[in-house]
Amino acid sequence: MSESFGHKVEIDAKNKKSGGITISYNTSDELESIISKLSN
Repeated sequence: MSESFGHKVEIDAKNKKSGGITISYNTSDELESIISKLSN
């Protein structure tokens, strides 16, 4: 996923049924880029 987004992606798997994903960004432009990629 990090390669697809071009940003650091962390996956926190608490167990097989739940967890979380964190995508790091440094600027508002990077955030907009991530949002755009997620929307498509």
